[in-house]
Amino acid sequence: MFVDGTKIKANASINRTHDKAYYEKQLEALDRRIDELLDECEAVDVEEEGSPSFVAMPEELKKTETLREKVKKALEICEREGKTTVNLTDPDCAVMKSVQGSHPMP
Repeated sequence: MFVDGTKIKANASINRTHDKAYYEKQLEALDRRIDELLDECEAVDVEEEGSPSFVAMPEELKKTETLREKVKKALEICEREGKTTVNLTDPDCAVMKSVQGSHPMP
């Protein structure tokens, strides 16, 4: 068996690799935004009381909740596997230094 030290880039952006503290801060911000959206929906419901409801959940709420689940998953990976950084696109990749700079590698 031979190993040549070849490093192949992962199909993930280095900009999506963050540490646990970043994800915790992101989760708090997402929770606040979800609460704001739900409060806005509740306020509209109160204004429209007695008439048929024309309020549908905003698309932003759906996207925010989806991102929140991804961030929670990244935090779970940090805890379970003891990783210091996790990439949201490819949780199995790691940032490695090469001649061309730092890149995510599988």
